[in-house]
Amino acid sequence: MEPNEEKQRRKVHRSPSYPAVDLADAITKAEAVYNNEKRSATTPEVLASHMGYSTATGPGGRAVSALRQYGLIEEAGGKYRLSDLGYTLIHFSRHSEEWKAAILDAVRRPTLFRELLEEYPDGLPSDATLRNDLLKREFNPASIQDVVGIFRNTMSLVDFADVVHNEAGDQPVHPKQTNEGASQQRPRNQAEITQMMGLPHSGSFRQDVFSLAEGPVTIQWPASLSSDSIQDLADWLKILERKIKRSVKAGTPAAEE
Repeated sequence: MEPNEEKQRRKVHRSPSYPAVDLADAITKAEAVYNNEKRSATTPEVLASHMGYSTATGPGGRAVSALRQYGLIEEAGGKYRLSDLGYTLIHFSRHSEEWKAAILDAVRRPTLFRELLEEYPDGLPSDATLRNDLLKREFNPASIQDVVGIFRNTMSLVDFADVVHNEAGDQPVHPKQTNEGASQQRPRNQAEITQMMGLPHSGSFRQDVFSLAEGPVTIQWPASLSSDSIQDLADWLKILERKIKRSVKAGTPAAEE
């Protein structure tokens, strides 16, 4: 038998956990999963196949793990499905407050990325400093260049000041937005909503108004929808319901009553 020291020397030097792909690539892969499964739960093997891998081991397994680390998929009964966070990053406009809040959440989900952001709150250091930091964290020297690239590419999706000082991640309001700015950007009537969203002004859209004691709630939708779009809309309404509940719990007049 080999001495213990020799066995240890021969072991593969594995790095601590980190996403194998950057967040932009992970969102693209999550979209491929959604295009095949919508919000249904399935096995890691099927998830890997949707992303173009033959198995859920090796590169395929690392891709599935990356989606989990960013919070784009979630466990459901021993299987995995697209999460609310993943759905938002796939479907919402990058200019929307929902997408901005979701991306700030996702970049902090991987443990390594969150620790690096906490380590350097005043700005990201040079690659050389990051490499030294990763060496101290016992990363394999051969993988450090890839880790640094994945981290920097992921951080390029957000404003550094926002992601460092963002605490909640489930707040659907961009940290830089003020109440004054929000009131200036809010459309005042249905015509402005249509113009802001770039919707046609014809009868191809329908709307309904539901009157509440606190005020009216208006929703508009295309007159013709596919079955997939109807399912997407139903999923979005569930997300909206949760956001409304959170906003009420946060201290609106309804919560005080």
